[in-house]
Formats: sequence, structure tokens, C-alpha cells
Amino acid sequence: MISNRQKLIGALLIFCVCSSKNFFIYNEEVLVTCSFVIFCWVFYSYFRDSITQSLNSRSDTIKMELQNFIRLKQDFQGELIKEHKTIYNCSACLDKMASFFYQQFRDVLNLSTKYSHETAKFLVLDKLRTCSQFISRQTRELQIAMVTHLRESLSIQFSAGTLKQMALLDAKAQLKKLARGR
Repeated sequence: MISNRQKLIGALLIFCVCSSKNFFIYNEEVLVTCSFVIFCWVFYSYFRDSITQSLNSRSDTIKMELQNFIRLKQDFQGELIKEHKTIYNCSACLDKMASFFYQQFRDVLNLSTKYSHETAKFLVLDKLRTCSQFISRQTRELQIAMVTHLRESLSIQFSAGTLKQMALLDAKAQLKKLARGR
């Protein structure tokens, strides 16, 4: 097998022969290009292992960082999905609670208005009953006082005789009215 050193010497000899026979036309661009290609080839041949190791280690580092990033992103997305489900469940629960409390408040409001009307009705009826009892007692006392006073005044006037004359005049007036009405 041909070693790299032999390949290099062969290429250099071929280049020298081609240059001496004027197969190559040398100008600035060709010389710069040839120098650059030779520099890259020499550099790569001497530092190939260290460059490969450096690039491989950098590749492994980048690969590990990307895997960590992907794992963190998946964990974050999992947590985000859990939070979204929790928030959705909370939202659904709040909607159910809102409808439940709306129904309960409406029922309580209806009951409170009903019972407040009933309570007001019972209070008014109780007051009326109390007033009625008070009025009936006062009315009886007033009637008794009026009857007593009437008896006293009638007995005084009857004893004075004025009541007889008035009663007779009233009776005559009523008889005349009856006679005219017939």
C-alpha cells in the first residue's frame, strides 16, 4: 500500500514536472488557491485526530443539551396540560356552582318574600286581633258608660216631666206622618 508520505511526494513531483513543461499558467489567483489547498490539506493531515475529537465532543455536548431541552420542553408541556385540565375542571366546577347557587338564591329569595309576606300578614293580623280585642273591650265599656249615663239623664228628665211632653210630641208627629203617608 502506498502511504500518505509517498502520495505527497508523488503529487509534488507531478506538480514540479507540469510546472517545468509550462502546463500550468501561474498567476496570482492560482498561486493563492494552491497555497490555500495545500495549507488545508497539511493542517487537516496533522491535526485530524484532535479536530475530530474536538468536533465529536462538541457534537456530543450539543446533542446532550438538545436532549435536555427536549425533555424539559416535554415536561413543561405535560405540566401545562395538567394545569389546563385543572383549570378546565375548575371552570366547569365554577359554572356548576354558579348555576347551583343561582338556583338556591332564587329559591331562598322566593321563600323569603313568601315568608316575609306571611310574617307581615301574621303580624298585621295579630295587631288587628289585639286592636279588635282592645276596641271591643273599649266599646263595651263605652256602651256601659253610655247606657248608665242615658239612664241617669232619662231618669232626671223623666222626673222633671220634660221627657213626657217630648215623647208625646214625637208620637203625635209620627202619627201624622203615618196618616199622611196613607
